[in-house]
Formats: sequence, C-alpha cells, structure tokens
Amino acid sequence: MFWTIDPHWILNFRCDALTLFFKIFPFFASDYFFMSAIGIGYWLRPQIPLFIHLGFLIPFSTLINRILKLIFSIPRPPSSLHLISLQDPWGFPSGDAQIGTVFWGCLFLASSSRFVRIFCAGMIATIAKNL
Repeated sequence: MFWTIDPHWILNFRCDALTLFFKIFPFFASDYFFMSAIGIGYWLRPQIPLFIHLGFLIPFSTLINRILKLIFSIPRPPSSLHLISLQDPWGFPSGDAQIGTVFWGCLFLASSSRFVRIFCAGMIATIAKNL
C-alpha cells in the first residue's frame, strides 16, 4: 500500500531566491557532472582505483534504476510542481537521488578527511531532499 500526500502544499514555500538556490543541486546529480568529475579525478589521480570503480558503478546504478522504475511504475507528481523539465514519466525511485547517493557515498567512504565526509553527506541529503 502506498500513501498519497497532496504535493500542492509545497507551493506555499516557493520564492525566487529558493528556486534559484535549489536549481543548482540537480547539476551535482547529472550525467555531465559525473562524467566530468570521474574523468578529471582519474586524470589527476590515476593510481587511485576509486574513479575506475565509479566509472562502472554509475552506469550500473543507472541500469538498476531503469529496471526498478519499470517494476514499480509509480508516476511523477504533477508537472506544475516541477522546476525543471523531465522526460521520464516514472518518478520512483529517483534516478538523480540514487546515482547521486552512489557517487557521493563512494567519495564519502573513500575519504578520511572530516570536511570531505561532511560535504559528501550534505550533498547526499540535499540532492535527495531537492529531487
């Protein structure tokens, strides 16, 4: 059983400043960002296997996401609530949130720096909350 929540309540919180701010975060869960970050990361540090692993994990996660979307077939909220254009009619599970979690989660696990770990956790939370 799936619960349904009226998504129109979010419209009360919209303002131009928040819209501009939150339009930034889908970029950090986009294919362009992942391809660039993995390529640059591998170019700068080819001896670290993290970027090779991410090069395989991101496409694999995308494939798993497509399969799960076909299995669940849960439609997206109404288009009047979207800030960006979307082509895929299925909303669950969120591909950007799933792939963003894989990318930033791998960086989180690979890093020993407290700052990098906090940043990665913040990116996962912000991308998941934003989408």
